[in-house]
Amino acid sequence: MEVDNTQIFDTLPDSIRIIGKDKKIIWANKLFEDLVGIDKEELNGSKCYDYLCLGKTLGDKDCYLDKVLNDEVLPQREITIKESKDKSITFLVTHTPYRNEKEEVIGIVEYLRDITSLVNTRTALEEQLMRSKIILGKTVNALVSAIESRDPYTAGHQRKVSQLVRQVAQAVKPEDRHWVEGMRVTAQLHDIGKICIPAEILANPTTLKKEEFELIKLHSAVGYGILNNVDFGFGFSIADAILQHHERLNGGGYPAGLTGDDILLEAKILAVADVVEAMTNRRPYREGLGLPAALDEIESNASEKYDKDIVDICRDLFMKEKFKFQETAAASI
Repeated sequence: MEVDNTQIFDTLPDSIRIIGKDKKIIWANKLFEDLVGIDKEELNGSKCYDYLCLGKTLGDKDCYLDKVLNDEVLPQREITIKESKDKSITFLVTHTPYRNEKEEVIGIVEYLRDITSLVNTRTALEEQLMRSKIILGKTVNALVSAIESRDPYTAGHQRKVSQLVRQVAQAVKPEDRHWVEGMRVTAQLHDIGKICIPAEILANPTTLKKEEFELIKLHSAVGYGILNNVDFGFGFSIADAILQHHERLNGGGYPAGLTGDDILLEAKILAVADVVEAMTNRRPYREGLGLPAALDEIESNASEKYDKDIVDICRDLFMKEKFKFQETAAASI
C-alpha cells in the first residue's frame, strides 16, 4: 500500500510548517492551517510572520530563525498565543534545520505542540505549593508563638538566629534558595524543645544550678521528638539539625557527643549562629557580652568546636558590615 506522506503529517499532534531561507512558507500541515485559519494554498509563498510570528518581533531584524539557518542548536521555547480575551494557548516550539541531500541547511522546520493542559496543571500545582507554603508559615509562627508566650527571650533569640543563619546559608549555597529557606525555618524552630522546660528556669535571672542546666540540655532532643515526623520538604531533616545544634566538632557537645563529619552541615551552621547571638545579646541572667566577645569565641575555637569555614563566613558578614541583628516584634516566616 502506498503511503501519502502528507496524510501522515496531518495526523501528528503538532502544528508544523516548513520555512525557506527567504523566510517564506514552503509547506504547512492541517493542524497549522487550523491554528491560523488559513488554508495551505494561501499560506504557501507568504512570509512566515504574516500569520504567526515566532521567530522575531519586527520584520527580518534580529530574526530568531536566522540562528537556525546558521545551523545553531537552539532550545525549545514556550510561547503563549492569545486566541481571545479569555482564552490563550501555550505551545512548546521547536525549530530544526531543514536540509537537502547534501546536508546543507535550506530552511527551517517549525513544530508547535499544544501544552496548554500541561501548563494549566503546572500552574495549579504552583498555586497548591504556594498555599502549602502559607500553611507552613502559619504553622511555624504558631510554634514560635507558643514558646514566645512562655519565654520571650527564647523566641527573640530564635528569630535573631534565623536572621544570621539565612545570611550564612546564602553564602554556603547561594544557588539553592530552597535549602536556604529551609535553614531559616530550622533556625526559627531550633529551640522549640524549650517548651518543655519550666518557665521559671528559662527566666531565671541567676546562674543555673547543675541540675537545671541538665534539664535545659534536654531541649534539643525534645525538639527532635516534636518535629521528627514532620516533612517540611526542604531536602534535609530539620529535626536532625535541631537535635545536633549543640554538638561540637571535638565531641564536647550534646546530646550524643558527635564529632567532625558526623555532625550535619545544617547543625554546624546553627551552632555558630546560635553562639554568636546568645553571647551578643542580653539574657535574663546577664547583659549581652557584645559582638567582639562572640566573634572571639567562635574564632578561637574554629576547627576545634566550630566548623572553620562557617566561622570565617560568619566573621566576614560582621566585619565587612554585611549583617547586623535586627529587632523583630513578632515571629514571621
